Amino acid sequence: GGVIGATAFGSVMSFRFKDEAERLLKDIPDSVRSQISTEQLASLVENPQALASGIGKDLTLPPEILPLMREALSNSITALFFIGLIVLGVALIINVWLPEATLKTTWEGQEKAVENSV
Repeated sequence: GGVIGATAFGSVMSFRFKDEAERLLKDIPDSVRSQISTEQLASLVENPQALASGIGKDLTLPPEILPLMREALSNSITALFFIGLIVLGVALIINVWLPEATLKTTWEGQEKAVENSV
């Protein structure tokens, strides 16, 4: 279950981050847009790891870009917690309404073992 959940949440976060980043970056002023190439903006939206791996190399970001990327990541993680809360609520409701089933208190091998030991 954990593998499927991590994969599903990773996909949701990735798609949500892409949507949020595109939404936030389309409103940046032209003065900031002229400082970074279109390819660099696209790589940041498609691969947020470029923020960490590109620092100190040939990727220099205008100071206005990083807060926007941070906000996009924050919004995508918030969406994950909201989805997790919904899943948790559904699981709790199902758990409360499940009928209680009585389990066996003994097993057949236990009775034979008691007879053989006497």
